[in-house]
Amino acid sequence: MIKNNYSELFQRLRFLLLTLLVYRLGVHIPVPGVNVDSIAALFNSKQSAGFIGLLNVFSGGAAAKFSVMAIGVMPYISASIVMQLASVAFPTLEALKKEGEWGKKRLAFYSRWLTLALAIVQSAGIVITLSNQSNVLYDTSMLFLFSCIISLVAGTFFLVWLGEGITIHGIGNGLSVLIFSGIVSGLPGAVTNFFSLISSGHYGSGIIGILKSLFLIFIILASVVTVVFFEKAFRKVPVLYARKSNDHKQIALERQRPNYLPLKVNVAGAMPPIFASSLIILPATVFQWFSSGATDSTVSMVLRWFTPGQPAYFILYAVAIVFFSFFYVAIQYNPKDTAENIKKSGAVIPGYRPGIQTIAFIESVILRLTFLSAIYMLSVCLLPEFLVLFYNLPFYFGGTSLLIVVLVSFDLISSIQHHIFSSKYDSLVKKVALAK
Repeated sequence: MIKNNYSELFQRLRFLLLTLLVYRLGVHIPVPGVNVDSIAALFNSKQSAGFIGLLNVFSGGAAAKFSVMAIGVMPYISASIVMQLASVAFPTLEALKKEGEWGKKRLAFYSRWLTLALAIVQSAGIVITLSNQSNVLYDTSMLFLFSCIISLVAGTFFLVWLGEGITIHGIGNGLSVLIFSGIVSGLPGAVTNFFSLISSGHYGSGIIGILKSLFLIFIILASVVTVVFFEKAFRKVPVLYARKSNDHKQIALERQRPNYLPLKVNVAGAMPPIFASSLIILPATVFQWFSSGATDSTVSMVLRWFTPGQPAYFILYAVAIVFFSFFYVAIQYNPKDTAENIKKSGAVIPGYRPGIQTIAFIESVILRLTFLSAIYMLSVCLLPEFLVLFYNLPFYFGGTSLLIVVLVSFDLISSIQHHIFSSKYDSLVKKVALAK
């Protein structure tokens, strides 16, 4: 009986697990003609340096193995950023959003072509960079480098295809689940490495070492609690519903028990830090083309700006997070629609007339919530950067990685609960139908 009631949920979970199994197997398939040991040594030496470590985290360790899935879905995410920015600048693209299913398909078509271009650029940047390293590639001919680029681009589109399959036939947002699984797969190794550093006295010996280790553990736990708190936080806006009744006492009772319009504190979710990371990864990859090992060139100097620990990096990262926090909320949330829905339901916000006053009030609330969310994002994302810089703490314990793990976990739990409630509802409808 349970299997019959939840057969669709079981099928979706089975599809999700099998897809993740295929993804994790693909992570261990290296690009042909690559010295895997040299690649691993290179990434170990630069694990915390710049976009290399971040790309390895998002790809689930595929970059450190120079797998066919090394660049992951970052080109697709970057393409999504560009398309959203372009939809604001170009009215034609904005109009496509309102064309229903056909408009969505056209935007997806443009996004895929842009993904192809960005994947080629990013793959070429990584391959050319590795070709300048000794004992990494067995062959440095143009034909071989071209085959490496094709392999990486194919791996990206295979992941995009897997992600779309999870979205349709599995549970949750497919691409988010893939990134989530890649981050979670690195957590055991990160935890082991962290406690190895503690036991080896990396953070100091004696009482000072113990206190410093406890402080880092406290920071990690506090980051997790902060993320969970803010992702569950809502701003309750009181809403009064008027009822046509001759009983004045009943009307007064309704006014004493108002309903609430919940406005999420962090409307943008993990999108701002993901967009900011993509914004830094892409130009850093392009500049790798032209560095050629030089130390005094302008390109090398610009490339160093994107390295964690440099003031320019922190400023760029912080500005990008704040910008995308406000930008994403502006394109995803429309206060006018919310005000219209309140008006259509026969409700009012106490102290504000329907129409312009209600819209202005909701806009002011959203603006304050977005500002608070941006401060929260900066705290969560920049603190781990300093911990990586000064204490060699892995990326997995904070920042974008932590946000993705928490948010995707909430999304998966919500999706599973939705399917369970749907199954119960369908079962109840069938019982009622049979009883009649």
